[in-house]
Amino acid sequence: MNFNQFLHYQLIERLGDGPLGETWQAYDPALERGVVVKILRPYAHGSEDLRHRYIILQERLRSREGAPATAFDWANDNDRQAIIRELVEGESLGQRFQQGDSSYQGALSLLARVVGSVKVMHDCDLVHGNLHPWNVILDPQGNPYLTDPLLPDIARQWLAEVPGNRLVFVAPEVIAGRTPNQRSDIFSLGAIAVYLF
Repeated sequence: MNFNQFLHYQLIERLGDGPLGETWQAYDPALERGVVVKILRPYAHGSEDLRHRYIILQERLRSREGAPATAFDWANDNDRQAIIRELVEGESLGQRFQQGDSSYQGALSLLARVVGSVKVMHDCDLVHGNLHPWNVILDPQGNPYLTDPLLPDIARQWLAEVPGNRLVFVAPEVIAGRTPNQRSDIFSLGAIAVYLF
């Protein structure tokens, strides 16, 4: 098995490793474009039903202004599964604010844009469930893209993998074992606001 590839995607650079799995910047030679390949942890592997529902939910969001980063597919390569999504050039909200280079007005503007993206999900009757500053990617123009929404079916296993410093962004009812809902996202937005200000 070639670990520099996932199916035909060429894995270029490891971007991170989180509760859902490893994230790689990759290249799709068939379509001649950069993508992100999120290789899922075994507990996040889905049944055909879960995979089907995931793709349908992504279809609801596709081409909507302010929508999360577009997921193209849920792919299988032997015993590994991955979500293939668009590559957003930029840095995470967490990286931006670790540098401490934003004004109050800039932080307020960014927060308003993130709230707008979450509203797009909620208007489609979807829940992100995994909102924190490192899952918000800012493009060079400062537009936020939400990444790594959580599939409710794996919330309990996912919670056990969340690093302690990110638990502050997780709603108390989720920590108590309940499935994330739209109110959980609002809690996470509040925690992100505290982080920014």
